[in-house]
Amino acid sequence: MKFPFQKYAAKPIPSHPTRNSVLRPTIPITITNKTTGENERYIALIDSGADYCIFHASFGQVIGLNIKSGKELTYFGIEGGGQTAYFHDILVGVGGWNFECYAGFSEYFDQKNFPYGILGQNGFFDKFRIILDSSKCEIELKENPNIKFSPFKTPLKATI
Repeated sequence: MKFPFQKYAAKPIPSHPTRNSVLRPTIPITITNKTTGENERYIALIDSGADYCIFHASFGQVIGLNIKSGKELTYFGIEGGGQTAYFHDILVGVGGWNFECYAGFSEYFDQKNFPYGILGQNGFFDKFRIILDSSKCEIELKENPNIKFSPFKTPLKATI
């Protein structure tokens, strides 16, 4: 399955004064509450430097999770400061594949400045062969033959 990189608005900064947009390897996903089947469509950044899959807490609430009942983890990103995420077993759907994912939900993410979730090493990269081709501005996901994927069992209730 192939996806194009997506264009996002960006403010010029001193080191890049003519920048007004950036291309990012983001893809549409569906997150589903394994217990209730409630689901929501979402955009996520494929991030090879992230250890975990982490999403906005508000999306976890939409699918019926009690966010703070999950297992707590303080994680650190490039900014250095620790942030808190609460981990839950959910289902993630990508391009017709549906798989289990132990993902964190964090109130730290500001949806205005960081409008997508993170797909990291544990929970996403371990499920696929992933090719990020900057020359073509394209993401290619190939099925990992060692992973059991299942078809979607619930209809999508939201659109992007």
